[in-house]
Order: sequence, then C-alpha cells, then structure tokens
Amino acid sequence: MTPATAARVEDAAWLAETGESWDRAADRLGMSPETLEKLLYRTGNPDIWRRLRRNDWKVAA
Repeated sequence: MTPATAARVEDAAWLAETGESWDRAADRLGMSPETLEKLLYRTGNPDIWRRLRRNDWKVAA
C-alpha cells in the first residue's frame, strides 16, 4: 500500500469513528462514495466501510 493510500484509509477510519456518514466521508476525502468503497475493500478494510454506512443510519434516525 502506498503512503497516500494508507493515509486515506487512516483518514476514513477516523471519519468513521467521529460519526461521519459514507457519502460525507467520501466528499471530505475528495472521491466518490463508490471509489471509497473500492479503496477500502481493496486494502482489506471493509469494516471501515461498514462503520461509515452504519453512521448514515444514525444520522437518519
């Protein structure tokens, strides 16, 4: 994993921990939600994607 990719994964994890939703996290990272999902799955971090998706339900509730 390149340093830039590792940084994006780390940033996504932080955003998930702070309650950011998947679409806002992608926007803050400068990518589409689909690209963020692919990045997290490709790097072996689907748990981060699932946490971001769960955060979306918290916002809607």
